[in-house]
Amino acid sequence: MEVNKKPNFLIIFLDFILFFSSFQCFAASGSYLSSVQDIIKEIRPQPSFDDIESFLRASPKVDKTHSIEESAEKITEYIFKKLKIKADQSYLSRAQKDNILPDGVLTSKKGHCVGLTILFLLIGEKNGLDVGLVRAPDHVFPRICNQSKCLNIEMLRGGDIKTNDYYIKNLFISKDALAKKLYLQTLKSPLELKASIYLGLGYVANYAKQKGLAELFYTKSIENSTTFAEPYSNRAAIYVETGRLDQAKQELKKALSINPTHYASLVNLGVIENNQGHIKEALQYYDRSLKVNPLAVKAYRRRASIYESTKDNKRAILDLERILIIEPKFCDVIEAKVRLKRSYDKSYDATEDSQKLSQLVSQKSCLYLPVQ
Repeated sequence: MEVNKKPNFLIIFLDFILFFSSFQCFAASGSYLSSVQDIIKEIRPQPSFDDIESFLRASPKVDKTHSIEESAEKITEYIFKKLKIKADQSYLSRAQKDNILPDGVLTSKKGHCVGLTILFLLIGEKNGLDVGLVRAPDHVFPRICNQSKCLNIEMLRGGDIKTNDYYIKNLFISKDALAKKLYLQTLKSPLELKASIYLGLGYVANYAKQKGLAELFYTKSIENSTTFAEPYSNRAAIYVETGRLDQAKQELKKALSINPTHYASLVNLGVIENNQGHIKEALQYYDRSLKVNPLAVKAYRRRASIYESTKDNKRAILDLERILIIEPKFCDVIEAKVRLKRSYDKSYDATEDSQKLSQLVSQKSCLYLPVQ
């Protein structure tokens, strides 16, 4: 008897209907997926969810019979090995919206921590797993839990499992911030995810000099989370740039009332004091911010500018050199260092720095860290 090898279109059709029904189910209002879809509709002129649907349709099935280690591994292997998506850890990774929105991440095959975290949360949500968003200073990552424990999944490290101590040490999280539960908490509300996405989009808009749009996104971030200092601080930076210093101070006080150790708010208060001619107070804020985060390049840059203005070139050069240790591609910082060293140290040979600068310029690899 001949076997009928023709595809059973009824079965295929039913499979599609079942997937579509499940997709609609976990895209219900209040889900991670629906929150992401809402934002994509705002951002994209012609929004499409085809890539996200295909991503979820092909994603691994994981259930509660698996250990959370197995579940996390299956999800991250799918994202990083099967789909070959890479983490973008470059300095300007946050300045591209396609590194943040999941449809862009799926197309470009690279993502910032927010975009990669979204992909993990969407798969976890689809499978009914206990997953949530976790915030750390200038960073987010997903967490997966069961009844006895939770695992932090570091998406910028290919899905490595990291302890809380890893983030406390590397991201300079203070004991006070931990005690107040400002960081490293499991946030399961989709509103917290929306707040993080809007914060990222605000940074993208601000980098593109779209100040009004950036302010709007920061406001939306605030509307979705009341325990998030970053959007207040970032909105204050826009107010500083546009001369609204009183509003900026109010924003920064609000940010610091939420998180007294928020270093960006301390930096921005330093900018305001400096703009008002209060040099001593500005330096105090920059010093405080660097005690919280020794990698705060903006604080070093602004402090170096004050040192230069007061003819303290030795300290200015030290701060510029600290910046270049953290990120050696700041061409304007290299230029400032060369200029100051030439005026301060007559024995200084600028050959090495000049060659490095020429190389970055020719390769179009320059980054810039303006004083204001």
